[in-house]
Amino acid sequence: ILQWLDVQPGFLMTGFYLWALAAIAVSLSVLMAGAWLVQQRTGNSGWVDTVWTFGIGAIEWVNQFFFVEHANLGYQPKDQAYLAEMKKRVDDLGMKSVLIMCDRVGNLGHPDTAKRNAAVEGHHAWLEAAKFLGCHCIRVNAASDATLNPEKQADLCTEGLRHLSEKAATMGLGVIVENHGGLSSNGAWLARVIENVGLDNCGTLPDFGNFYVVKNRGNVEQYEKEKALYAMKIYCAWRQRSGFPY
Repeated sequence: ILQWLDVQPGFLMTGFYLWALAAIAVSLSVLMAGAWLVQQRTGNSGWVDTVWTFGIGAIEWVNQFFFVEHANLGYQPKDQAYLAEMKKRVDDLGMKSVLIMCDRVGNLGHPDTAKRNAAVEGHHAWLEAAKFLGCHCIRVNAASDATLNPEKQADLCTEGLRHLSEKAATMGLGVIVENHGGLSSNGAWLARVIENVGLDNCGTLPDFGNFYVVKNRGNVEQYEKEKALYAMKIYCAWRQRSGFPY
C-alpha cells in the first residue's frame, strides 16, 4: 500500500496519506461486510462467487458459517456432501482455500482434563475439513479459565495446543493462534505459549488491533515494551522454518 501511495522511505507521512490509508481500511471493511451479508442469504457458494467478482483468489473460511453443534465437541463441520459442494465451487472458479477460523469448539486450555481433551478432539474434524478443502492450516484460540493465574493458563494452553499441533503435523497442516481476547491479547504471553509448544507447525495469526492488557493483569507501561518486542518477533518466523505460507 505504501508503495502504491509512493511514500519514500524515511518520508514523513502527511495527513493525506493517513486519510488514504483510513479510506482503504474502511473500503475493505465495507467489502467484507457486504460479502458476509451475501453469505447469510446465499450460503457459502454465493459468498465464494461474490468474493471472486472482486478479484480475490483466496478464501478464509469461518466455521460458524457451516457447522452443526455437538453436545461434547462443540461446533463440528457439516457433512461431507456440503464440504464437497464448497470445494467444487472454489475449484471451479480457480480459487484456493487457505484456512478455517475455528471458534466455539471448546477451550484448548480448559483446566478440566476431560474437557481440554474434548476441545482437542473437537478440532480434529476441522483439521480433516481443512485438509479436504485444500487449506494449509486452521486458526484456533488459546483460551483457558480467566480465574487462573497467567502462568497456569499458559501451561494449560500449551498442553492443548501441543496435542492438537501434533495431530495436525501428521496431516501436513499448521495450527495458528490469533490474539483473540483474554490473555491471548497479551503478545508476550502468547509468544511464550507458542515457544513452549515448540513445534514448527504451531504459530500465530497476529491481529495488530487486538493487543491489550487485560484488566488487573499487568503494568501498561511494561506491556507496551513487551508488545513492541513481540511486534518485532511476531512469532510468524515459524513459517520460514516449516515452509508453511503463514
